[in-house]
Amino acid sequence: MRSHILTTRTVPAAALAASMLLLIPFGAMLVTDAVRWGFLDFAAAWLLVFATGAGISAAARARSMPLLGRLAAAAAIAALVAVAWGELAVGLFGSPFAGT
Repeated sequence: MRSHILTTRTVPAAALAASMLLLIPFGAMLVTDAVRWGFLDFAAAWLLVFATGAGISAAARARSMPLLGRLAAAAAIAALVAVAWGELAVGLFGSPFAGT
């Protein structure tokens, strides 16, 4: 029997977790004017959070890799997401996608 790294429960769970997490900024938008996100902001944040959850879950389930390799993969995914989020939020590198 072949095992799949991303199971049929992992992807929907990551999608649900990403959606639930984004209720925080959505609720903040209803309460204050300090948070002003548009549709593309929510879409980009959802994609980053979903990909992070699915990627780390896949790294954790990769039984062909040793534990240290799985931890390194999860840390690399988290670092890449942090850099991407920082670039999108405040423009760490000054790309055209940077927010201000």
